[in-house]
Amino acid sequence: MREANHARGAQTRRKILSASAKVFLQKGYAGASSREVAELAGVSNGSPFYLYGNKEGVLLELVRQMFAGQFEMVERMLGAEADPLLVYAVETSLQMHIAECSEQLRELYAAAYTLPSTSEFIYQNTAEKLMRIFGPYLPGATARDFYELDIASASVTRGFMAKPCDLYFTMEAKLRRYLLPAASASTACRRRFSARSWTRR
Repeated sequence: MREANHARGAQTRRKILSASAKVFLQKGYAGASSREVAELAGVSNGSPFYLYGNKEGVLLELVRQMFAGQFEMVERMLGAEADPLLVYAVETSLQMHIAECSEQLRELYAAAYTLPSTSEFIYQNTAEKLMRIFGPYLPGATARDFYELDIASASVTRGFMAKPCDLYFTMEAKLRRYLLPAASASTACRRRFSARSWTRR
């Protein structure tokens, strides 16, 4: 009986998550109502978000899956030996392009970078990636340093995603403006690290 209840609960969670994703994509995060999600998921006992705590909890689970899925795809595509900075640049470019696909997706990304639980997940997830990229060249930097730096950079990311591309602010210009500082910082770190290593010989 317990296993059957667990299986039904897992199936209900999947239905709610799938229905929420569809409604979010149609109406955006702010415009998605619990009634629409409940009807699509076939859930009648109260709010369809209850298994995830609330509406924000549903978005958090979607963000977790989205980040894991798209980053794994990029790492698989580029290979295990790819430069971590290149992987980060491609992952970021992918997010920027996805956010440009529709106003609903743009609003979803903006919400994910704004709401407390989803933004905290993004800070921690991205800080770990930044530490892998720059950590070897900044031996004195701590995990907290990278976490705090990402709080600052995430606001820039949100702004770039929220601003639609146009004739003057093209996707190419947006990515160049966004990624150039990271590439420059990485190059400077690597040069300093190489110079330090050479001096020690």
